[in-house]
Parts: sequence; structure tokens; C-alpha cells
Amino acid sequence: MIRIGIVVILTLMLSGCGLLNKTLEEQGISTVLGYDLLDNNKIKGTVALLQFNPNKPQTQYIISDTGKNSKEIRQKLEKKTNHDLTSGQLRTIMFQDRLAQERGIKNLLDTIQRDNTIGSLVYVAIVNGSVEELVNKSEYEDASDIGTYIYNMFEKQVDKEMLNNINIHDFISLYYEVGVDPTLPVLKLDKTPVVQSVAIFNVDKMVGTISTQENLYIKLSKGKKVFGYKTISIPVEELKEEEISIEDGLESIEISFKPTYSKSDYKIISKDHVVFSLQVSIEINEVSSTIDFNSENTKKVEKLISKKMNNEFKSIISKLQEMKSDPFGFGSKIKSLRQYSKLEDNEWYDIYPKVLIETNVSVKIKRTGVLN
Repeated sequence: MIRIGIVVILTLMLSGCGLLNKTLEEQGISTVLGYDLLDNNKIKGTVALLQFNPNKPQTQYIISDTGKNSKEIRQKLEKKTNHDLTSGQLRTIMFQDRLAQERGIKNLLDTIQRDNTIGSLVYVAIVNGSVEELVNKSEYEDASDIGTYIYNMFEKQVDKEMLNNINIHDFISLYYEVGVDPTLPVLKLDKTPVVQSVAIFNVDKMVGTISTQENLYIKLSKGKKVFGYKTISIPVEELKEEEISIEDGLESIEISFKPTYSKSDYKIISKDHVVFSLQVSIEINEVSSTIDFNSENTKKVEKLISKKMNNEFKSIISKLQEMKSDPFGFGSKIKSLRQYSKLEDNEWYDIYPKVLIETNVSVKIKRTGVLN
């Protein structure tokens, strides 16, 4: 009887495996989903699917269709494949820049988020140009499919603190929080998809872009560990003022370094006219330059880098005020005051461009050395 029981169990397990394989082969597993805005005001949805049919050499195939909203597009895409579209492995959702600028992305994201098979940590990105064209790109280094390539690229840059948090959960959370705006990476199609810049939002509409180097200042203002390298140029005149010796004939000296940690403090120094003071302390290492970093010169270079970065902080804040976008979160600080506790987004954006924001950046060189 025991032997018969074992045979029955093994038979059920093997038949179960067969059913599981059959079910898997019937699935069209979505890894990337993207949307383009068309001239007729309809939206084109594009999805990259993985298939697990051993009889077909191609592991990925891509389908597109149009509709008024994501639900209608989903229904049309279902009709274009004999597979069941599943979203449990969806890794990235992408929006054409024109769509993000003209229509905003919150409604599409909100519908997607209601799908309980889609995790809240799925990455979100903007595409400079056609999402459909980028997803159909066949070159993506050694990754097996475009979804894996883009996911790994974002995972690396988020882990190294080169990008802000860029998932659905973060975007939707910031959408509902008054006084702080989200940012998203902008992809551009080169030989492979690459991160070109960072998209700036006013609520859920894209209002412009900044460089990844400018985005570094947003990260520094959050008071976190920061990775990545930065290079600044110091004019000869400023070096001579600090009595730092340099070679003859040079107009400026480049200094490259790695910010590793920052600490920030937002203070509201005038409630009536809303004046902020932003204090940022930054630690850097792996400083590389032709300057001789003896103890005296190190202090002078700290002063020069502090001055340069302070000016760049002011510049990026001014640029964002013109865009009426507040990724620094000054508005959320204002809401902590009783007189502004009921502040709404539209009221904040009326005030924000006129707000005076004073910055004070101090840099400490923890260790010098040669850059990798």
C-alpha cells in the first residue's frame, strides 16, 4: 500500500508539473509597458512580453495598440496575442515626454496601480521621443530582453544614489503631498536606451528637465549618502586670490571629487514674506586635481568648492522656481507653519517663484586621492 501511495503521489506531481509548464507557456509576461500620445489625442500603448515556449527561439515579442485610456488599450492588446497578459513581472512603465507634458501621467499611473498584480516598486520613466520605438530597439548589451536591460540600468543608478527614488509608490505619494514635486529619469534612444536627463514635474505634468549633475543638488539637499562624481572649474583669478600656486598659461583648474555624505537644514527665517535659509554640509573624497593638496591648500580648496557649489545651488533653485516645480520640498516646510497649514498646490505655486531662498554650502575634504 505504501508503494502504491508513493506511485500515486509521484504521478500527481509529474502531472502537476505538466500543467504548470502548460500554464506558463500560455502566459504573456509583461516586463515593460509604455505610452505615447498620438496626434488624434489617442494614446498608444506598447508592451514587451516574455514567452516561454521552447519551440520558439524568440523569448520576447512586442505588441502595440491605441485607445482612450489604459483599460481600453489593455483589452485591444489582449486580442493581439493568444497569451494571457500578466503584469506580475512588470518592471518599468514609461511615458513619452509629450504625453507627460500635455496630459500628465497621474491618471494612467493611478489605473495601473489599482491592478493588484502590479507591485508599487515598479520603476517609472519618461522617454525623449517615441516609447514604441525605444521598446522595439533590439540592442541592449547582454540582457535577454529590453525589460531586464532597463530595470538593471535603473537598479544600478538608484543603488548608487545617482537617481532619486523613481517607483510608482514614490510618484503617487508625492502627487498627493502638497509642497513637493516628483522627478523621473528621462531615457533617450541611442545605440541602447540611456539616461539623458531628469524630468521635472509640477504635480503630475512634466514642465522641463535638468541634467543629472543638477539633480545631484536635489539629492544633496535631502541629507543622505550620495554617490557619483562631480567636476567643477575654478578660474585662475580665484586661485591666485587664495595664493594657490598653479602652472603658467592656464585659465582655470578642474577639480573632480566624489560627494559621499550631506547634511541639510531648512530654516524659515521670515514667515511674513517667506524667506528660507538652506544650510548644506557636504563631505567629499577622492579629490583629483593638479593642485598640491597640502594642509594649507586643502582648506583653501574647500572654501573655493563651497563657493562654487553654493552658486550652483542658487542657480538650480532659481531655475526650478521659474518652472514652478519644487522637488526640494520647500512648500512642505512652509505647511509646517500654522498660518500656511491649509496651503494648497495652486496657492503654493503662486507664492513659490517669489520666495527668497538663501543658501549656505560648506564642503569638507575628508580624503584626497586619485579618482578610479
